[in-house]
This record gives sequence, C-alpha cells and structure tokens, in this order.
Amino acid sequence: GWGGAEPEPTEGRTAKVIHTVDELVAAIEPGAELQLAEGLFDLSTAATYGQRSGNPYVRWEDRYDGYQLIIHDLDDLTIRGSGRGATNIQAQSVNANVLAFEDSTGIRLEGFTAGHAVQAEACSGSVISFVRCEAVEMSQLGLYGCGAVGVQADRVTGMRISDSEIYDCSSTGMNLYRCQDISISACSIYDIGKMVDSYNPGYAVFCLGECDGIDVSDCTIRDNLVSYLLLATNCPSFTLTENRMTQNTAITAMMYLYESNVVIASSNVLEDNQFNGWY
Repeated sequence: GWGGAEPEPTEGRTAKVIHTVDELVAAIEPGAELQLAEGLFDLSTAATYGQRSGNPYVRWEDRYDGYQLIIHDLDDLTIRGSGRGATNIQAQSVNANVLAFEDSTGIRLEGFTAGHAVQAEACSGSVISFVRCEAVEMSQLGLYGCGAVGVQADRVTGMRISDSEIYDCSSTGMNLYRCQDISISACSIYDIGKMVDSYNPGYAVFCLGECDGIDVSDCTIRDNLVSYLLLATNCPSFTLTENRMTQNTAITAMMYLYESNVVIASSNVLEDNQFNGWY
C-alpha cells in the first residue's frame, strides 16, 4: 500500500530480495518487483560503474565527477526498500542524479532514503529524476541534499508522491516542467536552501513551468530559505489545500506567477513566515 503501513509485495507477485548494488543493476527489468535489504547501496561500488551495464534497461552516464544510473524504456517496475532510513541509496558524484528514469511507465518507489554521499555546496545533481514517464508512485521516501533538487520531472503525466520527506536540497524541493496530473500529499519539505548561507538562498520550494493539474495537500512546508516559496510559469491549475507552511523565509517574495492560476485555499495554515512581499 501507499499509506503508512509496511510495504507488502504486489498481489500475485514475489518480490526479489536485493542485497547489493550489482544485484540491483542486474535485476532491473519490466515487471520486476525488487525488495532492497537494509543497509547502504552506494551506486559507485557497482562492478559495471562507468561501463556497459550488461542490462538493456540500465546505463551509466558520465557526469564529469562520476556516473549516474539511468533506468530507461521499461514498464511496471517496483523498487521497495526496508523502510525510510533503513535502506539508503547513495551517489558519490555531486553532479549525478541519484536515481534517474527515462521513457518508462508504472514506476513505484517506496520505503527508502536516497541522496548524495558528499555534502557539497556546489552539488548540481538531483535526487530523483524522471523524463518522459507516466504513472509514477512514490511513498515513504526520504530524499536529501546536497542534491540541488529533490524531485526533478520533465514531461511526466500522472505522478503521486505521498508520506515522504524532501530536505537539505541546495536549490529546489520539486522542479516540474511540462508535467500533468501531479499529486503531492502528506509530505514534509524542509531545510531547502540552507546548505550555504542567507546570502545564497535556495531558489524555490516548488518551481513549475508549463504544468497543469498540480495538487499539494496536507503537507508540511517549513524552515526553508529560498527566493520564492512557489514559482509558476504558464501553469493553468496549481492548488494548495490543508498545508502547514511555517518558519519559511522567502527573500524575494512568497510567489512569482506568470500566466498561471494558483489557488491557495483558506484551509492552509501560514505561521511565522518571513516573506518579502506576497508577489
């Protein structure tokens, strides 16, 4: 399930238990349900790191200071950890996305923590990235910086994020471009932009371009140091409902909106924030 209960294997399917990075790289395929054991999965320890992966659905991409794992062209993949904090997926390269998905459908991620091993101010990689994907579900995740962005999505349709934490990212909590039908619920997004200092804040908690049907509900958005809490360009529909926004600092303004329709319902709670204007 995608709520607060312990992860259960999909009905009628046996999860394959994964203990090492090499087992993970080899097991990724359409229809796979992978259960990661407790412990650290340092992607740079893969035997194929920076080489041909030997798996048609996985490739390593050069990111100058290392390589990033790209999972691509598959349908119906579940990667489930043993619990947020119990299973940790790490990248050593600060320019790499920790997990990147391309041209895939039916991706389910649950019950693990992911981030960069090196806490670098100049980190440019994201924690999780999706490009041209559909039907993505994420739950019970911990996504942490130095990743510049917690969740990066480009041309994604149908994404659900629930009961997860995004924190310590140097620039942005979620960066969405040309995405549709996105639901973010019961998540905590905090300490974005606090890695350096008040003279170099993060960019935004939410940065959206040409997106439609974005809903943020029942989330805690707190202790972020950013230029904007929300930046939206050409977004017809963005709704915030029953969220708690507390102790955030927005250096420029709470929102920057261009050709966008943002509804902030009265059910949101805003307390102890410092905004240099609303717009």
